[in-house]
Amino acid sequence: EISLGLVGSEMCIRDRIRQRRRIVNDKIQHANGRLLFWVVKAIETGEHNDDLRNAFEELEKAEEEAKMLDREILALHEDP
Repeated sequence: EISLGLVGSEMCIRDRIRQRRRIVNDKIQHANGRLLFWVVKAIETGEHNDDLRNAFEELEKAEEEAKMLDREILALHEDP
């Protein structure tokens, strides 16, 4: 009975991590798309504005969020 509770708890943790991973991956994909759009726009027009810089910062932020999640996952699997 206790072991079933642990398995269920572990499954819950795994599912939450998977959901968070999907959200982070979506953020990274969206940020990459925005960044690519503004890079192409800058190339076409020969100029850029804060939108390009903001898109780059958004990508950096999403990638940092992914790194933090990776560290959290690794910490869960470390030996006590």
